[in-house]
Amino acid sequence: DVQTNEITTSTTNGNVKLTPNGTGVIEVKGAGGNDGTLQLNCSANSHGVKIKSPPHSAGASYTLTLPNNDGDSNGQVLATNGSGVLSWQNVAFTSANQVIGVYDQSGTPVQRLLGDTEGVTVQGTSAGVSKLMFRDRTTAYKLKFKPVDTLSANVEFTLPSADGTNGQYLKTNGSGVLSFADVSSTYNIQINTLSSSSGTGGGSATFNGSATRFTLSNAGTNAQAHLVSVNGVIQKPNSGTSPSEGFAIDGNDIIFASAPATGSDFFILTLGNAINLSVPADNSVTSNKIVDAKFKTYGCGSAIASSGELIDMLKGKTLEEAQNISNQEIVDILELPAIKIHCSVLAEEAIHRAIDDFKSRRNND
Repeated sequence: DVQTNEITTSTTNGNVKLTPNGTGVIEVKGAGGNDGTLQLNCSANSHGVKIKSPPHSAGASYTLTLPNNDGDSNGQVLATNGSGVLSWQNVAFTSANQVIGVYDQSGTPVQRLLGDTEGVTVQGTSAGVSKLMFRDRTTAYKLKFKPVDTLSANVEFTLPSADGTNGQYLKTNGSGVLSFADVSSTYNIQINTLSSSSGTGGGSATFNGSATRFTLSNAGTNAQAHLVSVNGVIQKPNSGTSPSEGFAIDGNDIIFASAPATGSDFFILTLGNAINLSVPADNSVTSNKIVDAKFKTYGCGSAIASSGELIDMLKGKTLEEAQNISNQEIVDILELPAIKIHCSVLAEEAIHRAIDDFKSRRNND
């Protein structure tokens, strides 16, 4: 019984050695309801760190074997092999579905990182979806990426292999593969002419009171991309291929719910940000003067009005006179506001291109 006395040695820098016999151990016993505790003090014996046994209620009896060295790199952690043999390991997911959890003070998980064979998942909780956040260098503000609350399927995006060029936008190929692309016009206004369709209800290139199906020269992708007027009545666009009213689009064909009457006036425009004028048909140009012209416009009222005014201005003019028509004449007649002047520019550009195309084809003939 050492009676709280110290066990010391008078040997300079000498060690105090405890040598058990055989498989015996150095045992620090618990007493009076206190678990066995080993305390390592500082050099002044004013502070100490304790290594304490688990409580009696744990029923714990096991051996921890220390690693063979002090680790290979900074940041390694002490890990067990499940049998008490400890070793230094890098922080990493070593098997599927390992989780790092971040908890609040009440012990509720507020964020979790789930590791599996595909990568690391930021996993949501019952309280809401998880967000991926980036803070600025002042840490005052952050950028957040958040998915929808509920997904019906897995969604995967593959980022582009390069950072693109100025003004490009990010687009998908429909399978989640992203790439940068140039912004191009996908909203052209085009005037359609009709030709005979081989489909059911076709067989005529003109309205004859029986044909309901015609092939368009500049068909859009769906019915909503078209503005169709028959005898001054705007027709309702419909999906499918059997419209009960108005019209539908099937590939390059327009299908009317009922056959337009013979000789009905019409225009069919495909929506966009340009106007294409049809080149006058055979025998519509007499003595080098334009006697008739048609237009097809998809867009705002100002664009349609500009096209209509241009048609009136074209009739009776020579090609040279028509080519000298300026958008300012249209602006003045229609009294267009500044914000709509670009609509008249489209009309001017369209007639110039139509005349150039006509002259080119005439010269080739």
